Amino acid sequence: MNFKYCPFCAMELDNAGIYPVCHRCNQTFYRNSKPTASVIIVKDGKVLLPTRAKEPYKGALDVVGGFLEFGEHPIDGAIREVKEETGLDVELVRMLGIYMDGYGEEDCSTLNIHYVGRVIGGELTPSEDVLSLNWVEIEKLECNQGSKNTREAIRDFKHYWLFEGGKDNW
Repeated sequence: MNFKYCPFCAMELDNAGIYPVCHRCNQTFYRNSKPTASVIIVKDGKVLLPTRAKEPYKGALDVVGGFLEFGEHPIDGAIREVKEETGLDVELVRMLGIYMDGYGEEDCSTLNIHYVGRVIGGELTPSEDVLSLNWVEIEKLECNQGSKNTREAIRDFKHYWLFEGGKDNW
């Protein structure tokens, strides 16, 4: 996304280089990927996958997660997102992986950190961002809908669970 004017002084930005620059404020505006944190929640040989209530990918299965707040640690963000979207409290067991993707109509670059976690409390209650919360048997998990990072994380989780001894740790 290219901005035309400086948000601090309203001077027209110089977009000739890699990053926009305001010569009046001497500010460079870096384009960084937006960080997200997500959790694949495991319980009794199933994972909890919400059905998205909003675009992008409205109606698709997803993992629980979202964008980090400014300065928020990914672990804290992942736990917060689970509580907000599902009402559950989780313990993160391991980091699954980091996946690059794009989000929304503008294809905003995202850096997506995925964890594996287990339920330790709370009451299952979907948020307004969620049409439904679905417990899906791990052996029947499909990774053919939703965002690229969701598909990749589900694929990697299933491999971890079935072939790397993941289920032995529960």
